[in-house]
Amino acid sequence: MTEKMVKAMAGMESYSIPLDWSSASYSLAFGALNQKMDFPGLFPDELQADAKFFQILEQFQAVTLNENGIAVIPLDEHHSLKFDVSDALDLVPTLGYFLAHIEGLHELNGIQNLIHKESDRLGEIIKLLKVFDREAHTDGKSLFIKGDKNRIKEKRDLSLPNDHRMVMTGALFLIHHGGGTLAPVTAVEKSYPEFFDLIISS
Repeated sequence: MTEKMVKAMAGMESYSIPLDWSSASYSLAFGALNQKMDFPGLFPDELQADAKFFQILEQFQAVTLNENGIAVIPLDEHHSLKFDVSDALDLVPTLGYFLAHIEGLHELNGIQNLIHKESDRLGEIIKLLKVFDREAHTDGKSLFIKGDKNRIKEKRDLSLPNDHRMVMTGALFLIHHGGGTLAPVTAVEKSYPEFFDLIISS
């Protein structure tokens, strides 16, 4: 991606930086499950691995594209998803939340290196899903999630590793269900310090 951007910028006086799909994925996932959201300036981007989420949203008919950007709408389409995430591992925690609430048996392939992120994200995703009564397991190469659209009314208290992506995913679960407490909230400062302000205002 860096090489292509450097070539594109050669000889230009200014260059517009594309919006970040990694950060946008949390609001995209929440919107596709709960409410319509507009994302002006966010477009499909082959240079960003996490922009693969656009393909997934398309499969569930939960996204529209216009000249201003994209919009997500609560999905009506429920079916099982099989998807290779080997080059978009940072997206997997978000997908864990997203797929956990879509009826079907979902399979994310190429997850081996998730255990080597800021935390063992593979293990942490499975634990988080089970806290919210979702079935999930792995064979070491794929992550299998059984989606269920039911919501839990009781509060949950989450103590997660100091991993920004797991903490943001945990927040989505709490907002989606009956609320609760979350720690360590300071983990989001690594990549998205405005996360809580923006997700709560959504």
